[in-house]
Amino acid sequence: MSKKPVSILGKVFAYDDDLEPAVLDDAPPTAANGAVAHAPVSSIDLSGKPRVILASGLGATGKTMACRWMAERSLTREGAALASVDPVNRELPRFFAETIQPDTKEPGGIALWLERFLLQVLEAKQTAIIDMGGGDASLSKLFSEAPDLAERMEQQGVPLVAMYFVSGRPDDLTPLAQMSRIGFN
Repeated sequence: MSKKPVSILGKVFAYDDDLEPAVLDDAPPTAANGAVAHAPVSSIDLSGKPRVILASGLGATGKTMACRWMAERSLTREGAALASVDPVNRELPRFFAETIQPDTKEPGGIALWLERFLLQVLEAKQTAIIDMGGGDASLSKLFSEAPDLAERMEQQGVPLVAMYFVSGRPDDLTPLAQMSRIGFN
């Protein structure tokens, strides 16, 4: 069996076996004066507080898997509400029977349902995990119609945590750019 040459960062290796093991430098970065350089830390502590987590991005990027992981941990701790609003492929209800979902697959109808759901979550001061799905257009519609929604939710004590999932495909960034253009950051 013949082996094909492998090219890594411009260097061609005759065989896979010729690759040298990577040596990782786990020493902390240093500044020009030799002191340890630290990146600025800006974290938000949401532990023990209600929040709405929106998992969005194109298909096959891990949104539903991440929602499942979060739900499995939060359901035993704080009873998060689960919602799946993907207009094409709603997988989360297969794993959690209590997952709620709109009865429509039309983006305008989903946006209206999502707005009502978020108002209920705000009123109840409850955590929610929402699997937006890969074919979603409702989030951009919702934030076009209510651009201050994230700020209002924050003011009412239920911050919005937006998670945008990407793979190695350049097209995964297109919906994110569209959301940024309408002011959702």
